[in-house]
Amino acid sequence: MSEGERNATFKQRLKQLRKQQELTQEQLAEKIHISLHTVQRWESGKSLPAVDILLTLSQFFNVSTDYLTGVSNRKKSSNSKVAVKKKVAETKNTIYDEFDGLDRLLGVNGQTTSGQAIDYNTVVEETPPKKDFK
Repeated sequence: MSEGERNATFKQRLKQLRKQQELTQEQLAEKIHISLHTVQRWESGKSLPAVDILLTLSQFFNVSTDYLTGVSNRKKSSNSKVAVKKKVAETKNTIYDEFDGLDRLLGVNGQTTSGQAIDYNTVVEETPPKKDFK
């Protein structure tokens, strides 16, 4: 893709994303702390944003910089922070669920669900030793 094609794609995608969020050019400029004139120049294809502003735009619209610049048609990168945070949250929930199940089995503070105290030392001592199969 040539530089001219990327510039055309950027201006189209920026305008599309802005309109999807029902923002005027002025509102977008205010939200990302730049001038209205700058947004107008981007959407007319007269200039492109600096890399730091491109990152700000991608975060603001929740899309990848590759999508904004026309390098990719995928709105989000599979390695995006959002995907990583989602995976961490899922793993965290799985761990909590496992511990919750253990709590229900053992009860709270060493009490079984039937109210009998559990002596954790006894439980360990009663566990049969592992056999050595050498």
